Amino acid sequence: MNIGINYTVHAGSEFTEAHIEEMAKAPGRSALTIGKAKGDVSNTGGTLFVPCPTKDDPGSLVRIEAAYYRHPDDVQNSWKEDFRDLIISAARHVAQDVLKCEGSKELGENRKN
Repeated sequence: MNIGINYTVHAGSEFTEAHIEEMAKAPGRSALTIGKAKGDVSNTGGTLFVPCPTKDDPGSLVRIEAAYYRHPDDVQNSWKEDFRDLIISAARHVAQDVLKCEGSKELGENRKN
């Protein structure tokens, strides 16, 4: 099993709230919201868009994605909750620890061992 996680910083106008909500309505997907971050999750992965405003681009978003790389016919169990938790944890780490996005504390705290 291979799971990939990546993040990309996007200019504020690239993804609108309507576009993000539309993506969450695709077959097999469910909306995912935590604080001001919005996205979607399915049995094969998910995406969360986290606001990450800067002085130069107050509408900047960070897109955090996780995906299970395998054939879609391999779905035997519902992994939505697992991907939901993985996306939220990755989003916390990227927004809080890597990019230090303003307002990212509303995503909650990451557990530190």
